[in-house]
Amino acid sequence: MKRTRPPAADDLRFEWRWRFGAPPEVVWPVISDTERFNRAVGIPPVKFEMVSSPERGIYRIGRVKEGSRWVTWDEQPFDFEEPRRFSVLRRYHRGPVAEAEFMADLAPEGGGSELTYRIRVTSRRPADVAGNRKAYTALKKSFDKAYRSAAKHLSSPAPTYPEAAALGPSFRAGFRETLANLPHSERLITFLTEAAAPDLVRMRPFRLARRWGIPRDEALRLFLNATLKGVLEASWVLLCPSCRGTQAEAPQLSELRGEGHCDSCQADFTADFDRLMELQFRVAPQWKKVEMPEYCVGGPGRMPHVATQFPLGRAQTVTKDVQLSPGAYRAKAFLSGRAVPLEVVEDGPRSVSLVATPEGITPAEIRIGRPCRVEVTNLLPQDSYLAIERTAWADDACSAAYVSCFQDYRDLFGRDVLAPGVAVKVAEVTVLFTDLKDSTATYGRLGDASAFGLVRDHFSVLTAIVRTHEGAIVKTIGDAIMAVFLDPARALTAGFAMHEAIARLRAPDGHPVVLKVGLHAGPCFAVTLNERLDYFGTVVNLAARIQSQSIGGDTVIEESVAERPAVARLIAGRPIEKYEAELKGIQGIRRLVRVGTPL
Repeated sequence: MKRTRPPAADDLRFEWRWRFGAPPEVVWPVISDTERFNRAVGIPPVKFEMVSSPERGIYRIGRVKEGSRWVTWDEQPFDFEEPRRFSVLRRYHRGPVAEAEFMADLAPEGGGSELTYRIRVTSRRPADVAGNRKAYTALKKSFDKAYRSAAKHLSSPAPTYPEAAALGPSFRAGFRETLANLPHSERLITFLTEAAAPDLVRMRPFRLARRWGIPRDEALRLFLNATLKGVLEASWVLLCPSCRGTQAEAPQLSELRGEGHCDSCQADFTADFDRLMELQFRVAPQWKKVEMPEYCVGGPGRMPHVATQFPLGRAQTVTKDVQLSPGAYRAKAFLSGRAVPLEVVEDGPRSVSLVATPEGITPAEIRIGRPCRVEVTNLLPQDSYLAIERTAWADDACSAAYVSCFQDYRDLFGRDVLAPGVAVKVAEVTVLFTDLKDSTATYGRLGDASAFGLVRDHFSVLTAIVRTHEGAIVKTIGDAIMAVFLDPARALTAGFAMHEAIARLRAPDGHPVVLKVGLHAGPCFAVTLNERLDYFGTVVNLAARIQSQSIGGDTVIEESVAERPAVARLIAGRPIEKYEAELKGIQGIRRLVRVGTPL
């Protein structure tokens, strides 16, 4: 690791080692979680703020209270590469320590891992050396206790530093009485009574579903009902698209604004349903008020989407050897305007030169091998850092896009809507429309009362199917429904199930009931309409017009949707008719696919 400066005469150096019985990939999430580690070793909570000055630009200051005095320092960006190393440099404003650098290196060792932890301390005066040596030597005992404790739990579903339960078994009876008869409630009760405080503040139902081995929709349903019963409290959080930190939080979706600003990234952004608005949960304060102060903000554990990051001094060229897994990434620099795509391939270039400017990173596209030597020249007017991030977002996020397509949420919290006049982009949603064939003739043949009963029964059937396939009914229009799903394969499967179920219905006079189905997928906007979450845009209009092409008993989709791999697998073996049609109110000829019942 390159030093930030030549060694000083007053430098103190410490080097400690620990061994773990698991490979670096397993150990890394634990040792890189500097937030929990600092808490485990007894370091007090810290406060951070972004400040600016004409000389230095924008940078971060940390503050911690030691006794009756505040200790302050300039916090440098973490330098790390998963799952190998991290380091951070702190320059203190006053006191016996001028600066301290903490460096952790993780390497494979005999089927497990060896962690080498180094600390470099520069004393402010020669008279401070002895006191600093005593203070930092004392850290070894706390570090040793934390790492040894973590090593014993590496085989658990969520390895971390063990902490005391925030609630404890005394709450179990009350939770059981309140959550009686809810599916999987015992899993939630066990978690609530055994979890440490940090795990009760920002609960993510999909992450727990994976740990518990249950479907995601069942976990979300449990959390929503537990919220309705007062055990949990739901909150919407607005995330920064770069650091993915929480920028705003509100109990109601309508209280989140459509735009945000991240102080850490110094960037403005527009919210979207797919990534930046997430539903999280915490234990309700009437059971116990759980607060979670900060212990670290810049560690790699807070940014699991970042594969590597390193500081860039102003007007400096920095070189790093990186070895990233093959895949799609993006490279961005703090206060640089444009992130650029970066692809890692086994046989890619072994060296690459980048430039960070106020307009963005150049070149506009980057391709590297593994390993690769990355050279970055900083032409920004101040210190910065380069981050290489994975482009994929974690599947653990319970996004607004998912929640708005979840029938139980609409049933239980139907009034939780966007603020009036706010339209939020959804990168993709699948919109499905249905209609009853010959419904006008049915009303004339049966009379209004009997026909209405038939329509009501068919709505019940369709609603149950939409719910089963993790979709949601947005509204009914006469005897038709508009439903939304996260992806077209899920919607198409629901459409097939609708045809099968409706085919078993019979009108009071014995006539069969036939359903017409059409769907389309693409970007749109979420809005509030008639006090309910709704959608508008071309994809909605196209879905409605495509449904009008159905002749009954079939499902009509656009050819571009039919060609998606997951959809193509679903329609294989079914009767298919490809044709072109003009759709009312839609410009141009559309290439459509009519999918019938199996042969």
